[in-house]
Amino acid sequence: MPAFFSQLDYVAIPSFQVEYNLLATKRYPKFSVRDFLLENDRFWIPVLDEGKKINYVDAMAEYIDFDICHYPLAKINNLEDYEEVRELRGSFIAEYIGASREKVIFVDHHTCHAHHAYFSSPLRGEDVLVLTMDGFGDGCNATVHTVDEEGRLKCQYQTNQCRVGTIYQFITMLLGMKPAEHEFKVMGLAAYAKEKYFSEVVGIFQETYYVDGLEFKSRIPIGNHYEYFKKRLEGYRFDAIAGGLQRYVEGLVVEWIQNWLRHTRKKRIVFSGGGVVKY
Repeated sequence: MPAFFSQLDYVAIPSFQVEYNLLATKRYPKFSVRDFLLENDRFWIPVLDEGKKINYVDAMAEYIDFDICHYPLAKINNLEDYEEVRELRGSFIAEYIGASREKVIFVDHHTCHAHHAYFSSPLRGEDVLVLTMDGFGDGCNATVHTVDEEGRLKCQYQTNQCRVGTIYQFITMLLGMKPAEHEFKVMGLAAYAKEKYFSEVVGIFQETYYVDGLEFKSRIPIGNHYEYFKKRLEGYRFDAIAGGLQRYVEGLVVEWIQNWLRHTRKKRIVFSGGGVVKY
């Protein structure tokens, strides 16, 4: 065992809520585009569109592989219990590094994003607004923090209604690329799109989520985002879809940030986020 383990004060693990399914399948690193589409057909369409109660493990049984995960997942009794999964992970890590269980702590997902953004920024120590945005993490997908006089972050706003990451992921999948990995390719593709081709596409995205003052809100209820956009974007060119998405996302995010800057009277921001997304 490396000697430096004994010098650690704590081992901090990001996110309280990590699903058994993600650990048992290594979903994001292992799934191909075809695997995500199969998952949609077997699990998400029945659950989100048809209202059926289906067990994910049963629906995706051949993807459950304990050999690809370090944790002894077979010991878990309730697969849907985040606390049991978290305790298993904490105990395993503590034993692995030869530390007491108390040294292994779990930290809220967006708290990690916010602190990374601020404390690794050249603006550290300044009076800035700290914003985070991602697909999903610990029940949240966007936050706003301010910095107090002692340099500590204070959360002013959090929401689960910011669907920017969700939409971007499923448009990536719709265009035949791997979600939560190839979004940068969609962003790059957007630069080649002409507005005369993507102006209608922007309107399709604008019918979904919008900014109302300091908050993100939904115009309509959407269950399965992939199926929703698949139906409405059929027939549009691939570059028009990418360009429309990028224009919509940029407008939404910029409006939200500007509203918060005016509200807090701040002048500068630091921004962070990830890419793990839920339907």
